[in-house]
Amino acid sequence: MTAVGIQFDYTPFVLEQEVIRNFSESVGYNGPGVPPTIYSAALYRGERNLYTFLDELGLGEAHVLHVEQQFETLREPAAGETLRMTSRVAGDEQKKKWRILKVETSIRTDAEEVARANMTYFCREGGDAE
Repeated sequence: MTAVGIQFDYTPFVLEQEVIRNFSESVGYNGPGVPPTIYSAALYRGERNLYTFLDELGLGEAHVLHVEQQFETLREPAAGETLRMTSRVAGDEQKKKWRILKVETSIRTDAEEVARANMTYFCREGGDAE
């Protein structure tokens, strides 16, 4: 069964100044504004996060390898804004023992889309990867 078209809304993520500072320090970012990879942190926070999404896709017990991630920033969000993210499975393909998922994510504030993400996951049920 294919997961193409399944959508998932994440817990909204507030860009608090302390969160931005901590994330900047953890990735070694010392530039102005928000680090361009802050969106990856947002995917893992809150009650509805990337792990919840994988569980809903039936992959909670699978070995999931995150092999590719790309962000396109349309406008840098500002401290204090709330990010709202929706992922959609754009591709679901079986290659030998691996299931390959391509996921597109829209990242918005209340006013507009500020970024897009494309991610690829290799997923395998059960034991050792071959």
